[in-house]
Amino acid sequence: MTRQTRSVPLALLLPIIVGAVALLVAANNVGAADPVRLLPNLQALPAKDFRVSETAAGWTELRFSTTSWNNGAGPLELRPDGPLGQDVRVLQRIYLEGGGYEDIDSGVFSFDEGDGHNHFHFQNYAAYRLYEVKADGSEVPVGSASKTTFCIIDTDRIDHKLPGAPKRGVYISCSTDVQGMSVGWGDTYRYTLGGQAIIVPGSLNGTYVVEIEIDTFNNLLESNEDPSDNTSRVTIVIDSAAGTVQVEGAGPPGQGNGRGRPPR
Repeated sequence: MTRQTRSVPLALLLPIIVGAVALLVAANNVGAADPVRLLPNLQALPAKDFRVSETAAGWTELRFSTTSWNNGAGPLELRPDGPLGQDVRVLQRIYLEGGGYEDIDSGVFSFDEGDGHNHFHFQNYAAYRLYEVKADGSEVPVGSASKTTFCIIDTDRIDHKLPGAPKRGVYISCSTDVQGMSVGWGDTYRYTLGGQAIIVPGSLNGTYVVEIEIDTFNNLLESNEDPSDNTSRVTIVIDSAAGTVQVEGAGPPGQGNGRGRPPR
């Protein structure tokens, strides 16, 4: 007796082959996942060290110190994607758990040899806003300023207990190659530095709120992208005639109500 065999058309076998290959690929990928990004997270501490004075033009200048700090899982690290002497794109370096990193386009560095700093300035790093508090509790904006940093470095250790926080600052100089802020560290700008002021016409007398927002245009990749997480507010009482500023809940009126920190 002769046994007959039948051939199966390729068109019928193809879906079976494709399905089997897909199962093998899926099996090989079990347990595999994208690498975890160790993202920074920037927060603004309330403004302090207030000084109020009158300009030559008769306007009022309110100066103050600010600190932004990193409470994320990884450092904030910025590198210029180009040579000195021109505006260049900013590369934010994101480190990965287990090793490696990614570079992400995150804004613009400006460079001006004429300012004597000889390093890049990260544009639109922070916004400063001043609101007058009315008798009914409402707030009316009366002034603002935008901050372009001189450089971002570790100046103050804020929380050394955070995982990954170094005991000593890592980014300690205004390099032309890299700027950054370590986990648990902050960057303080004293009231004496350029840009650390809001200037308004006329005088300031009464109760005001000073608002600080970091990464105003959301250029930087962070673990928390909610603007409220990047913002701090403090209430102050200003007497321009006496030249005093009192922080709500802090000591008697005076020129600052704060000890400040050594100049950068």
